[in-house]
Amino acid sequence: MKLDDIFYMMEFFGKGGKPFKLIKIKTIVCGADQIRESFSNNYLLKIDNDPRILPFRGWMRKYWIDEIPQFLNVIRGQIGLVGIRPMPVNIVGRVPNEHKKRLMDLIEKSFKYRPGLCGIAYSKPNLKSFEDYLDVHENYFNKKDICPIAADITYFLKIWHNVIFKGVRSE
Repeated sequence: MKLDDIFYMMEFFGKGGKPFKLIKIKTIVCGADQIRESFSNNYLLKIDNDPRILPFRGWMRKYWIDEIPQFLNVIRGQIGLVGIRPMPVNIVGRVPNEHKKRLMDLIEKSFKYRPGLCGIAYSKPNLKSFEDYLDVHENYFNKKDICPIAADITYFLKIWHNVIFKGVRSE
């Protein structure tokens, strides 16, 4: 067994647009990004019953165990505890054309801050559309621009309230 069989590392944008390798426990098949493109045009939204998940590893995603190695990214200062999830370097080519301008504005705003281990999308469960996803993140940045520490504390509490009391989980 090789490290590539256990860990997934992909290049993401960090603060200032600086790329870094995000570390996760591998829970999806090799070539998962290409497979996703064949059945979903909403790259940033979760897929119900995702066929790319490896057998016996779905529970790791559900309980975020696959995210534990990202604490190395936190220690290295590449991500914070709360913020928008890191954006893959190749994200723009995967987004529907009608959303590219708005996403580019969001990415530009995101470069002011470190991405986060606890993603902002969990502060508002049941996002149904890409517009909802963008709205939640734009609201976060508007609040973070006014008072960064208060925004992070507020969103951290919202996220964990939803996780603990509403059962919000990854799929």
